[in-house]
Amino acid sequence: MLHGSDYANLPIDRIAQDLGRRLNMWRLSRKMKTADMAEEMGVSRPTLQRLLEGNNTSTETLLRALLALGLIENLDVLVPDISASPMARLGGGPPLAERKRVASRPAGAAGDTWTWGDDEGAR
Repeated sequence: MLHGSDYANLPIDRIAQDLGRRLNMWRLSRKMKTADMAEEMGVSRPTLQRLLEGNNTSTETLLRALLALGLIENLDVLVPDISASPMARLGGGPPLAERKRVASRPAGAAGDTWTWGDDEGAR
C-alpha cells in the first residue's frame, strides 16, 4: 500500500491503479455491487470498471464515484483551498481569491513607446 511521499516517484499509471484499488476497497466495504454503484453514479459498468482498474477516465467519473461512496467531503484533504491560507495572511497581502492580475498597457497607450532609431544622441 502506498502513502504520501511514495507517490512522488511513481508513474501516473501506477498512482491511478492505486487510486482505483482504494475506490474498489471502499465499494466493497459499503457492500455495493459494481452494477449498483455504476447506476448510482449515472455511468456504465465498463466506465466504472475502467476507473476501478486505474485506467483513464474523466474527472467527472472520479467525482461521481467519490459522491457515491460518501467520500466527496474529503476533497479538501486531496486539494486544500489555499485562497485564505494563514501564510497569505502573514505576508500582509490579500487572500489569493482577492488578488487581481494587473492589466497590461496597450502598446503606445502612454505615448512613450521606444523604437529603434529614436535615440537623439545616436548620431
